[in-house]
Amino acid sequence: MSSADAVTPPAAAAWRAFAHQAWSVARFELLRLRRGRHVIARVFFFCGVLWAALLFAAGICLAADAPFQQEFTTMHLHVTPEWTQLKLAAMFQLVDLRAFYYLSVAALFGGLFEGEIGERTLHHLFLRPARREVVAVGKFVAGVLFAWIVGTATWVLATVAVLSVHGPRTGLATLFTPAALGNLLVYSGVLLVAAIGYGGLFMLVGTLIRAPALFALALMGWEALCTFLPLAFQRLTLAYWLESLLPVRTASTSQLAWITDPASWPIAILVPLLVGLACVAGAAWRVRSLQLAYGASD
Repeated sequence: MSSADAVTPPAAAAWRAFAHQAWSVARFELLRLRRGRHVIARVFFFCGVLWAALLFAAGICLAADAPFQQEFTTMHLHVTPEWTQLKLAAMFQLVDLRAFYYLSVAALFGGLFEGEIGERTLHHLFLRPARREVVAVGKFVAGVLFAWIVGTATWVLATVAVLSVHGPRTGLATLFTPAALGNLLVYSGVLLVAAIGYGGLFMLVGTLIRAPALFALALMGWEALCTFLPLAFQRLTLAYWLESLLPVRTASTSQLAWITDPASWPIAILVPLLVGLACVAGAAWRVRSLQLAYGASD
C-alpha cells in the first residue's frame, strides 16, 4: 500500500466530519436567525427594495392617465414593459445591491458573533463538541443562505410589484418571458455572490472591531466615490465586480462618473468569492482566540 492510500481515507473522513459539524452549526444558526428577537427588523430591512418598488409603482399609477394598461403615459413619459424593466434594472443596481441588500448583509454578518456576545448566547455554541473554526464556517453558511433566500424572494416580489402597473395579465406575461426569467436567475446569482463576498468581509470585521456599522458606512462611501475614479480604483471595490455580472448596467447620470467596461464574468465571480472565503478564514482564525467577557458589554 502506498503512503497516499494510507493518508487519503483519514483526510477524507476528517473533511466529512468538518462538513457535518459545520452544517449542524449552520442549521442551529438558521433557527436562531429565524426566531431571534431581531428577526422582524432584520427581514423588514432586507425588504427595503420591496418597499421602494411599491412606492415607485404607486407613484406611477397615481400620475398615469390610464394605469394597468400595456402602455400608457405618465409625467410626459411613455411607459412600456420595456421601460419598466429598465427601471427595475436600475433599482436592483442602485437601490438593492448598493443600499438595502448591502446594509442588510453588513448588519447580519457583522453581528454574527458580536450580536450573540451582547445576547449572552455565544457560549452555547462554543460548548458544542466542535472546534471554533467549524463554528465560524457554520455561522457563515447560515448567514449566506439566509441573506440569499430572503434577498431573492424580496427581489422577485419587487419585480412583480413594479410590473403590476401594466395590469396582471401584461405583468405576468412580461415576467414569464425567457429574458425576464433569465434576468431573475442572474440577479439571484449576483445576490448569492454578494452575500459570500460582503458576508465574509463583514464577518471578519465583526470579530475585529466593536463597531462594524461604521466600517460598513465607510466602505459604502468608498464604493460610491470610486464610480468617479478610474478603473484601477473601481477594481478595489466589490461593487465593480458584482455589477459586471448584471444583465443591464445603469450608468451614472453624473458627468463626473468614470465609464468603464465590465469585467469578464468568470473573473467577476471569482474575485468576490476569493475575498469572501479569505475573510472567513481570517474570521475563523480570529475566533480561535476570542474571549467571552459578557460583563464588559454591560
